[in-house]
Amino acid sequence: MNQYKTFSDIKDKAKEHLTGRFNSAAIANMLPSLFTSSITFSITMLFTNIMTIIMMLQYGDSTANAAGIAGFTITSSILMYLVSQVVGAIMGVFNTGIALYFLNISCGRKAKITHLFYGFQHIFKRSLTVSAVSTLVNTLCLLPYNIFLILYQTDGSATWLIYTAISLVLGALIYLPFSLSLSQCHFLLLDFPKYSGSEVIRLSIRIMKGKKLKLFLLQLSFLPLHILGLLSFGVGSLWVTPYTNMTMALYFLDIMNPASSTENSQ
Repeated sequence: MNQYKTFSDIKDKAKEHLTGRFNSAAIANMLPSLFTSSITFSITMLFTNIMTIIMMLQYGDSTANAAGIAGFTITSSILMYLVSQVVGAIMGVFNTGIALYFLNISCGRKAKITHLFYGFQHIFKRSLTVSAVSTLVNTLCLLPYNIFLILYQTDGSATWLIYTAISLVLGALIYLPFSLSLSQCHFLLLDFPKYSGSEVIRLSIRIMKGKKLKLFLLQLSFLPLHILGLLSFGVGSLWVTPYTNMTMALYFLDIMNPASSTENSQ
């Protein structure tokens, strides 16, 4: 009978692996975020400026077209959201490199900053497939929330605010099990190099059957630390995030290679 490690065992092991490596792991975690934020900000600004120019050319400064301007604003906001999701899917390829970085540490191998770009350099198509599916699921689950949020920001109606809150809760509840099912994909891309992106997705879903609640509780156990990280103006998060990622890498190794009850009794 397989015996999985307890939360405390996995988290203690994560701390042990990160001893003397917290600073380098924090930098490794921060680089993809900075790169993604820079790309997203640049594209957002470019898109916003283009849409502003188009609106000015079409409607000018006339207040007679208030309804048209409002409709154009809503449409451009939705388009911007979709563009940001596409960018997010591409930048999500970094998750493969992050998985490799922390798996290398957990397996006693040298982890390099260059490993962060592994998904782009070696298995881009497969990594993008996984990232795109994950992003698409997130987009579909939270699309009603984002639409209602845009509508609320447009006219400030209390009705839209209520719809926004309800759709956020419902969308998050729907997205959560899908997210947990796909949680092992980027690790599996590295463990099964001959599998296609779709095969990896199916494998992750199969592996996570009956394990989603445990993973959710493990992730939830980091909530107090993330709150403290936010209260420290994000400084604490520089170390909380590597700790979380290291734990997730060890969780993956544990579910893939659980100890047997006979081994534990010896």
